[in-house]
Amino acid sequence: MKSLKLALAGVLLCAGGSAAAGQQLNFQEDAFSWNSTVGISSVDDPHASGGSATKLLRNSIGTLEASSSDLTRVRVRASGVQYQGTWPKMRIWLNGTVIATQSVSSPAWTDYSFPVASPAGLNRVQVEFTNQACGWWFNDYICNRGLLLDQVTLVEYGAPEPLDYVAMGDSYSSGWGAGSYDASDCGRSAYAAQVWLAAEQGMSLTNAACGGADTRHILNTSLGGEPPQIERVSGTTDLVTFTIGGNDTGLIWMLDQCVRTRSILCLGGIAGQSMQDQFNTKLNALGPKLTNVFNAIIQRAPNARIRAAGYPYIIPPEGDPVGCSWLENWERVSFNQMLVRVNDKIRDTAAAVAAATGADIAYVDPMAGTSPFMARDNGVVGSACSDSPSRYMLNRYEHPAANDGWHPNAAGQRHYKHLYEGSLQ
Repeated sequence: MKSLKLALAGVLLCAGGSAAAGQQLNFQEDAFSWNSTVGISSVDDPHASGGSATKLLRNSIGTLEASSSDLTRVRVRASGVQYQGTWPKMRIWLNGTVIATQSVSSPAWTDYSFPVASPAGLNRVQVEFTNQACGWWFNDYICNRGLLLDQVTLVEYGAPEPLDYVAMGDSYSSGWGAGSYDASDCGRSAYAAQVWLAAEQGMSLTNAACGGADTRHILNTSLGGEPPQIERVSGTTDLVTFTIGGNDTGLIWMLDQCVRTRSILCLGGIAGQSMQDQFNTKLNALGPKLTNVFNAIIQRAPNARIRAAGYPYIIPPEGDPVGCSWLENWERVSFNQMLVRVNDKIRDTAAAVAAATGADIAYVDPMAGTSPFMARDNGVVGSACSDSPSRYMLNRYEHPAANDGWHPNAAGQRHYKHLYEGSLQ
């Protein structure tokens, strides 16, 4: 068996070693000994807790042994590669008994938690991949469905459980624009706000956010090959954060049409309806959609804290001494007014649902005077037109081929992290 990497208060223990009671014993993927080396490889992944993961393409079973006090839970951090509409399945064993069979239905790293009751002593934990998809292609034997393993945690009796944190929402939540994306089609960045927050606060993160999402993709519609995001929320969820509403109202699309391309769609509208009229119609429909999102979360996780964030200034606010050379002032004012109205709708809906249900819901305001998004260098906020060191927004007008324009960079995601953190104090 390979040497174990057991992260426990900064101390490395080996398999079979003793451990203090009331701890969470975290084993990295290379702690496992596999019954076969065929179809198994180690892959670098900055999103994995240790920077690497074990990728399984062939049915196989891995084993680790470690001493502990009484166990109450086994937690497995895994992700999946689907094939022909079917996700990989893993079977979890503890001391020769199957404790769970789990479909790993997301390419994002997800913590799967299973209750157990095991007395103190030497424990034998096994993770088994059970539904490979392999076949001959001419002279090559190819396997397409895969299970990736990051970490296994043994939770001892009396150990504090980490907060169960689910992040949902659109590209401003997935971290599109911040770089270092996972293998999904959702633009999930290793520098997204929730990744920072979970790591620094010791939370167990399920990252369901997906670029391009609107309220439908939270509630009832798949996106990026993944199920509706609400399915990741459960009765054990302690915290939910999200940004949503920008795509429902078409804000970024309008910015592209009216500002970047100077499209006739902006000047003349569509089917006789101006951009402003279209926006007003969509904004009026946003309130009930947001109400449905809040209520769906409350129904699944009645005790969860819910934090809904707005959007920061993408282009400079009115009065900022630096405009945009490619923007007329009226365009800047008009777009920012629409952005503020979207934020107001999110804030007002959050307050209304909180008042009606008593749920712990709060609006997280990137435009508040104390927000790090509003910090100024020489009187200028770090929007997409800024050249200041505090710039937090990418600019697609300057880089038309960049799909991540009009989105926060890594610094902007850190700003979101600080805002979420402050809202939880």
